[in-house]
Amino acid sequence: MGSGKSTVCNMLVDLGAKKIDADEVGHSVYLPGTPGYKAVIDAFGNGITDLAGVIDRKKLSNIVFEDESKRLLLNKITHPLIEQSIRTQLKEYKDQGVDVVALEAALLIEAGYTKIVNEVWLTVAPLEVLIERLHKSRGMDKNDVMRRIRTQLSINEMRKEADNVIATTNPIPYVAERVRYLYNHLK
Repeated sequence: MGSGKSTVCNMLVDLGAKKIDADEVGHSVYLPGTPGYKAVIDAFGNGITDLAGVIDRKKLSNIVFEDESKRLLLNKITHPLIEQSIRTQLKEYKDQGVDVVALEAALLIEAGYTKIVNEVWLTVAPLEVLIERLHKSRGMDKNDVMRRIRTQLSINEMRKEADNVIATTNPIPYVAERVRYLYNHLK
């Protein structure tokens, strides 16, 4: 969160890659009428929906980031559905002859999605930068940011899984050049 994943993914798209945003996929798997919707409502109740019956992500996130067991339950429901959808999209891109697909996923390692990618790129920035970025982009305060970060693997654990690490506090032209170099290496 706030590490620069979207910026790097957008750079890859500019170079010709296709992008799959796991966060968007995640929200789509529990839209009304989907099996994920029923499973999430069964697990968390109708109190997480808005007046139109759509799951309110803010209400749901308030619940799951306050109670570890509920966060794990949500992940147990949604991660397999997200992975299935990502696999379907990857197959469609492969069938279209797409060479490079960037999977933007905050929980790529935790969710086990490393088994469906060829390389793991980790974007990193100091904690103070993450807090500042998330305050500006999402209006989150330091406590909200820290509560969410504590649910993720540590940077050191993520680094062990990463094939490449990109420091997004470097100047944008430097980050863009690094992304271009790594992209060309993939091709």
